[in-house]
Amino acid sequence: MNAPKLQQAQPKISVRHQGVVRFLTVDHTPFTIGRLQENDLSTADPELSRRHAEIQLRAGDYYLVDRQSTHGTYVNGLNIVDHKLSPGDRITFGKASVEVIFNPGVFSGDSGASLFGFGKAPEPGAKSPLVELEGLALFLDAARKLNATRVVDDVAVTLLDATLRLTKASRGFVFRVASDGELHLVTGRDTKGKVLNDASSISQSILNDAMKSSSKFLLTDTSRMSDLDNRASIMAHDLRSVICIPLFRGSWAQKGDSHIDVGKKEIQGLLYLDSNYVTGKLNQTSEDVLTSIATEASALLDNARLMEAEQIAQLHQRELEIASDIQQQLMHVKLPATSFAQIEARSIACKDVGGDFYDVVETPTGMAVVLVDVSGKGVSSALLASTLQGIICSQLESGMTLQHIAAWVDRFIERKGVGGKYATMVVAHIERSGRLEYLNCGHVPGAVIAGGAVNLLEAQNCPVGLIPGTEYTTNTMVLSPGDRIVLVSDGVTDAINPAEDDFGMERYAQALERNPTIDGLMESVFKFTEGRPLDDDCTAVLAKFLG
Repeated sequence: MNAPKLQQAQPKISVRHQGVVRFLTVDHTPFTIGRLQENDLSTADPELSRRHAEIQLRAGDYYLVDRQSTHGTYVNGLNIVDHKLSPGDRITFGKASVEVIFNPGVFSGDSGASLFGFGKAPEPGAKSPLVELEGLALFLDAARKLNATRVVDDVAVTLLDATLRLTKASRGFVFRVASDGELHLVTGRDTKGKVLNDASSISQSILNDAMKSSSKFLLTDTSRMSDLDNRASIMAHDLRSVICIPLFRGSWAQKGDSHIDVGKKEIQGLLYLDSNYVTGKLNQTSEDVLTSIATEASALLDNARLMEAEQIAQLHQRELEIASDIQQQLMHVKLPATSFAQIEARSIACKDVGGDFYDVVETPTGMAVVLVDVSGKGVSSALLASTLQGIICSQLESGMTLQHIAAWVDRFIERKGVGGKYATMVVAHIERSGRLEYLNCGHVPGAVIAGGAVNLLEAQNCPVGLIPGTEYTTNTMVLSPGDRIVLVSDGVTDAINPAEDDFGMERYAQALERNPTIDGLMESVFKFTEGRPLDDDCTAVLAKFLG
């Protein structure tokens, strides 16, 4: 008697849009996807083209084909044109909010084929696995839940619930392999649904065996094992039945593959179950169904990791946007109009967000130009810069001395313990009489341009917040009408050209000699970089004393 011919059932897709999940059957090909209602899958999302993509059947395999869409078609985050679909593939379209998960169907007919294509046709007269309704119902329930989840922990819980019911095991655990290669417990549950957070009593030796072998490890009836003396937890807790299945990145190999190539398959987790009584060897159907669930979980863990990475990237991008907004607000300075000085300023932002700011403040006796650079980049540096700007500007307006302001900022950073942050700062205070008082705390030297000559004003102090209790000093000089003082951020002197040379202090001084204006300085920097993107904000402020 010949085994019945296998007939592949129609695959399913789960469609998530605006928090709602629905399931469709790919009952014909090409199966069209797009914005028009005439498509088999139609969603009114502006990111979808009218005829965006389609699923095609070729020689028994399903392919996703992009139909020259405007915003592209993606499988697992990669832009595709013609792609062979695999179980659990996550399909997205541009930035559309719709997401499709592809899931091949079971095999139809009383063929005895295992679910999701695992296993083989039974021997003549063997009981058909599909007749075992309990195992089938458990599998379909688990697959449906797994397809509806996007979080690793949810995948693990659903996996445990299904496998505990299927195997009649007493308890189960799911582990993730961390970046350091160590196993970390995701979740544990017993047959009553109780959460188990302690995995110290399980068989560590079996976990290690499963990790080292990189192949399916299935053990039942430990009473028949000859090496129990080396498996203390099995003996101590009277574990009579143990199942341990690695969860690989990507899907399982075919059932006939007894070993997985370690170089091609990376373990991302383990499914572990045990019992205090002998369950008996799993029958063929249960084993196939269990393996199929593990396969689904492996693929969905991959998808969940991709989603987590995407969410982290989106959060990081949002943080950068917040920091950028903060920084742009810091750089939005209304330059005061005075009778004794003329101010010009320019700031060119780079892509990275740092803690730079400048300000120009009217004081009781004149006007002060401030330029500060907080160490590091990102939201924390931008927030600290915003706080320091408020402190420094308010104290300048109240007439505090520059030494007092620097000491106050130094103590503030120390008291707040802001994660090793410090700041370089430079303040030039110009009085109406022409007296210039200059404070530099580890910042790029300012420059005084007088009579066509450029004199660099070196730093006298260490950065604020770097060495607690530092005493700060200032220098003074008298400006003549027409003299200029220039303050810049390190984005100017540290600008790099394609040859990896930096602009440096010498070019900085030479640029001011050739053209003692902000536009002239910036033009020299841009010419030097030859179009290379800036690594830091370029900020320059020039104050010309009018007398």
